[in-house]
Amino acid sequence: MSTATFEIVPLKVEAVSRVTESNVDQFLEALRTWVATINSDPKTDEDFGQAEIDVKKLKETRDLIKKGYAEIMEKATDINQLIAKLREGEGEVTKLARDLEKQVNAAKDRIRESIVDEAFELLECPRSQSRNFRADLEAAIKGRKKLDKMRSAVSDELMVLNARFAANREILDQFAEEHGAHLIADRDLLEVKSS
Repeated sequence: MSTATFEIVPLKVEAVSRVTESNVDQFLEALRTWVATINSDPKTDEDFGQAEIDVKKLKETRDLIKKGYAEIMEKATDINQLIAKLREGEGEVTKLARDLEKQVNAAKDRIRESIVDEAFELLECPRSQSRNFRADLEAAIKGRKKLDKMRSAVSDELMVLNARFAANREILDQFAEEHGAHLIADRDLLEVKSS
Protein backbone atom coordinates (compact mmCIF):
# COMPACT_ATOMS: atom_id res chain seq x y z
CA MET A 1 0.00 0.00 0.00
CA SER A 2 1.46 3.29 -1.07
CA THR A 3 1.60 6.02 1.54
CA ALA A 4 3.62 8.41 -0.62
CA THR A 5 2.04 11.73 -1.36
CA PHE A 6 2.58 13.78 -4.46
CA GLU A 7 3.94 17.22 -3.77
CA ILE A 8 2.37 19.42 -6.40
CA VAL A 9 4.89 21.71 -8.06
CA PRO A 10 3.50 25.24 -7.92
CA LEU A 11 2.20 26.20 -11.34
CA LYS A 12 3.69 29.40 -12.71
CA VAL A 13 2.17 31.11 -15.69
CA GLU A 14 3.05 34.64 -16.60
CA ALA A 15 2.35 36.21 -19.93
CA VAL A 16 1.92 39.66 -21.32
CA SER A 17 -1.14 39.48 -23.52
CA ARG A 18 -2.12 43.08 -23.71
CA VAL A 19 -1.78 45.44 -26.63
CA THR A 20 0.99 47.93 -25.91
CA GLU A 21 0.37 50.20 -28.89
CA SER A 22 -2.31 50.31 -31.56
CA ASN A 23 -3.97 52.74 -33.92
CA VAL A 24 -6.20 50.12 -35.56
CA ASP A 25 -9.41 52.04 -34.89
CA GLN A 26 -8.08 55.27 -36.44
CA PHE A 27 -6.51 53.32 -39.31
CA LEU A 28 -9.78 51.53 -40.13
CA GLU A 29 -11.81 54.73 -39.79
CA ALA A 30 -9.48 56.54 -42.22
CA LEU A 31 -9.56 53.56 -44.58
CA ARG A 32 -13.37 53.47 -44.60
CA THR A 33 -13.56 57.22 -45.14
CA TRP A 34 -11.20 56.97 -48.13
CA VAL A 35 -13.00 53.87 -49.53
CA ALA A 36 -16.27 55.83 -49.45
CA THR A 37 -14.72 58.34 -51.88
CA ILE A 38 -13.58 55.72 -54.42
CA ASN A 39 -15.38 55.84 -57.73
CA SER A 40 -16.61 52.28 -58.33
CA ASP A 41 -18.27 53.14 -61.64
CA PRO A 42 -15.51 54.58 -63.86
CA LYS A 43 -16.56 56.13 -67.18
CA THR A 44 -13.52 58.00 -68.49
CA ASP A 45 -9.87 57.16 -69.07
CA GLU A 46 -9.03 59.35 -66.10
CA ASP A 47 -11.59 57.44 -63.93
CA PHE A 48 -10.11 54.09 -65.03
CA GLY A 49 -6.58 55.32 -64.31
CA GLN A 50 -7.62 56.43 -60.81
CA ALA A 51 -9.44 53.11 -60.25
CA GLU A 52 -6.21 51.19 -61.05
CA ILE A 53 -4.33 53.35 -58.54
CA ASP A 54 -7.09 52.77 -55.95
CA VAL A 55 -7.04 48.97 -56.49
CA LYS A 56 -3.24 48.98 -56.10
CA LYS A 57 -3.53 51.06 -52.92
CA LEU A 58 -6.25 48.73 -51.54
CA LYS A 59 -4.04 45.68 -52.18
CA GLU A 60 -1.10 47.39 -50.45
CA THR A 61 -3.39 48.21 -47.52
CA ARG A 62 -4.60 44.60 -47.40
CA ASP A 63 -0.95 43.44 -47.30
CA LEU A 64 -0.24 45.86 -44.42
CA ILE A 65 -3.20 44.44 -42.48
CA LYS A 66 -2.05 40.86 -43.17
CA LYS A 67 1.47 41.74 -42.01
CA GLY A 68 0.14 43.28 -38.77
CA TYR A 69 -2.07 40.26 -38.19
CA ALA A 70 0.85 37.87 -38.82
CA GLU A 71 3.07 39.75 -36.35
CA ILE A 72 0.40 39.56 -33.65
CA MET A 73 -0.23 35.87 -34.36
CA GLU A 74 3.49 35.15 -34.14
CA LYS A 75 3.61 36.77 -30.71
CA ALA A 76 0.40 34.99 -29.70
CA THR A 77 1.75 31.56 -30.71
CA ASP A 78 3.61 31.12 -27.43
CA ILE A 79 0.50 32.04 -25.46
CA ASN A 80 -1.67 29.76 -27.60
CA GLN A 81 0.77 26.88 -27.09
CA LEU A 82 0.75 27.51 -23.34
CA ILE A 83 -3.06 27.59 -23.33
CA ALA A 84 -3.13 24.31 -25.28
CA LYS A 85 -0.73 22.68 -22.78
CA LEU A 86 -2.79 23.89 -19.83
CA ARG A 87 -5.98 22.56 -21.42
CA GLU A 88 -4.27 19.24 -22.11
CA GLY A 89 -3.08 19.06 -18.50
CA GLU A 90 -6.55 19.95 -17.23
CA GLY A 91 -8.05 17.18 -19.37
CA GLU A 92 -5.53 14.61 -18.13
CA VAL A 93 -6.04 15.55 -14.49
CA THR A 94 -9.82 15.55 -14.89
CA LYS A 95 -9.73 12.04 -16.39
CA LEU A 96 -7.30 10.78 -13.75
CA ALA A 97 -9.43 12.22 -10.94
CA ARG A 98 -12.61 10.71 -12.42
CA ASP A 99 -10.96 7.29 -12.90
CA LEU A 100 -9.45 7.30 -9.41
CA GLU A 101 -12.76 8.36 -7.87
CA LYS A 102 -14.49 5.44 -9.64
CA GLN A 103 -11.83 3.02 -8.41
CA VAL A 104 -12.04 4.34 -4.85
CA ASN A 105 -15.84 4.20 -4.84
CA ALA A 106 -15.79 0.65 -6.25
CA ALA A 107 -13.28 -0.41 -3.57
CA LYS A 108 -15.38 1.20 -0.85
CA ASP A 109 -18.51 -0.54 -2.21
CA ARG A 110 -16.69 -3.90 -2.12
CA ILE A 111 -15.63 -3.29 1.48
CA ARG A 112 -19.18 -2.20 2.44
CA GLU A 113 -20.50 -5.38 0.87
CA SER A 114 -17.87 -7.42 2.71
CA ILE A 115 -18.76 -5.81 6.06
CA VAL A 116 -22.44 -6.59 5.53
CA ASP A 117 -21.64 -10.14 4.34
CA GLU A 118 -19.54 -10.84 7.43
CA ALA A 119 -22.27 -9.53 9.75
CA PHE A 120 -24.94 -11.39 7.81
CA GLU A 121 -23.15 -14.67 8.50
CA LEU A 122 -23.18 -13.87 12.23
CA LEU A 123 -26.96 -13.39 12.45
CA GLU A 124 -28.25 -15.78 15.10
CA CYS A 125 -31.60 -16.49 13.56
CA PRO A 126 -33.06 -19.24 11.42
CA ARG A 127 -31.53 -19.14 7.92
CA SER A 128 -35.01 -19.16 6.46
CA GLN A 129 -35.51 -15.69 8.00
CA SER A 130 -32.01 -14.18 7.78
CA ARG A 131 -32.48 -12.71 4.29
CA ASN A 132 -35.08 -10.36 5.79
CA PHE A 133 -32.39 -8.62 7.87
CA ARG A 134 -29.74 -7.90 5.24
CA ALA A 135 -31.44 -4.54 4.53
CA ASP A 136 -31.16 -3.65 8.25
CA LEU A 137 -27.41 -4.28 8.13
CA GLU A 138 -27.07 -2.28 4.90
CA ALA A 139 -29.10 0.59 6.35
CA ALA A 140 -26.74 0.76 9.33
CA ILE A 141 -23.89 1.71 6.96
CA LYS A 142 -25.80 4.39 5.02
CA GLY A 143 -24.27 7.85 5.26
CA ARG A 144 -21.05 6.63 6.87
CA LYS A 145 -17.79 7.39 5.11
CA LYS A 146 -15.16 5.90 7.46
CA LEU A 147 -14.65 2.14 7.45
CA ASP A 148 -14.36 1.90 11.24
CA LYS A 149 -17.68 3.77 11.59
CA MET A 150 -19.27 1.35 9.11
CA ARG A 151 -17.96 -1.68 10.99
CA SER A 152 -19.08 -0.22 14.30
CA ALA A 153 -22.58 0.62 13.03
CA VAL A 154 -23.06 -2.84 11.51
CA SER A 155 -21.72 -4.46 14.66
CA ASP A 156 -24.16 -2.45 16.77
CA GLU A 157 -27.07 -3.40 14.52
CA LEU A 158 -25.99 -7.05 14.59
CA MET A 159 -25.91 -6.97 18.42
CA VAL A 160 -29.42 -5.43 18.54
CA LEU A 161 -30.81 -8.00 16.12
CA ASN A 162 -29.12 -10.95 17.81
CA ALA A 163 -30.27 -9.73 21.26
CA ARG A 164 -33.83 -9.55 19.94
CA PHE A 165 -33.56 -13.05 18.47
CA ALA A 166 -32.10 -14.41 21.74
CA ALA A 167 -34.89 -12.83 23.80
CA ASN A 168 -37.52 -14.26 21.45
CA ARG A 169 -35.86 -17.70 21.59
CA GLU A 170 -35.85 -17.60 25.36
CA ILE A 171 -39.58 -16.79 25.44
CA LEU A 172 -40.32 -19.51 22.87
CA ASP A 173 -38.19 -22.07 24.71
CA GLN A 174 -39.97 -21.26 27.98
CA PHE A 175 -43.39 -21.57 26.26
CA ALA A 176 -42.37 -24.88 24.64
CA GLU A 177 -41.17 -26.24 27.99
CA GLU A 178 -44.43 -25.27 29.72
CA HIS A 179 -46.94 -26.04 26.95
CA GLY A 180 -45.14 -28.12 24.35
CA ALA A 181 -43.14 -27.28 21.22
CA HIS A 182 -45.93 -28.64 19.03
CA LEU A 183 -48.04 -25.55 19.86
CA ILE A 184 -45.47 -23.21 18.21
CA ALA A 185 -46.40 -23.47 14.54
CA ASP A 186 -44.20 -20.72 13.07
CA ARG A 187 -41.20 -20.82 15.37
CA ASP A 188 -38.76 -19.45 12.74
CA LEU A 189 -41.00 -16.45 12.11
CA LEU A 190 -41.71 -15.84 15.78
CA GLU A 191 -38.04 -16.05 16.66
CA VAL A 192 -37.26 -12.96 14.55
CA LYS A 193 -40.43 -10.99 15.26
CA SER A 194 -40.13 -7.50 16.73
CA SER A 195 -41.55 -7.09 20.21
